[in-house]
Amino acid sequence: MARVLTDDEINSLLREVKLLPSNWTSRLRPRPKSNMAFSQRDLSLIGQSSHEFSLILRRSQQSPFDFSVILIYTEESHDYILRRNNGAHPSRHTNKWEKMRGASGYQLDVGFHIHMATERYQSAGLDIDGYAEQTDKYQDFDGALRLMLLDSNFVVPDHPGSQIRLPEA
Repeated sequence: MARVLTDDEINSLLREVKLLPSNWTSRLRPRPKSNMAFSQRDLSLIGQSSHEFSLILRRSQQSPFDFSVILIYTEESHDYILRRNNGAHPSRHTNKWEKMRGASGYQLDVGFHIHMATERYQSAGLDIDGYAEQTDKYQDFDGALRLMLLDSNFVVPDHPGSQIRLPEA
């Protein structure tokens, strides 16, 4: 069974420097999955503090607004989804922990939203990234990827602090 990551550990993992490989743009160009309605690409890397991370890009073949950009931390063969920048897929999202406590605004409208790992969701036996917030920080797949790279402390090789250029579709 996986252990519960604390909010401090989650924040520390997000802040950890993650150096992108020199060929990161080609390695992150989503490719169609056979017999699937989406394209996907995965990139594994080791952070500056030797933690294992994966960046997964998934986008629908039918809708340009149905996508996910996912950051995963792996510890002892267990995957923890730290952050997931989602597109405007057709279903609404419900923040279950807040709903169980009768909080208002627990259901998000259809639109772009960011899933975040939380200690409270794990402790309640819910998905680590079950909590989400609506966002206007991106309007498309490229914007969601750019935000993930910036918010999760990815660094372009040989150009620290340089503008992150995204792979061509």
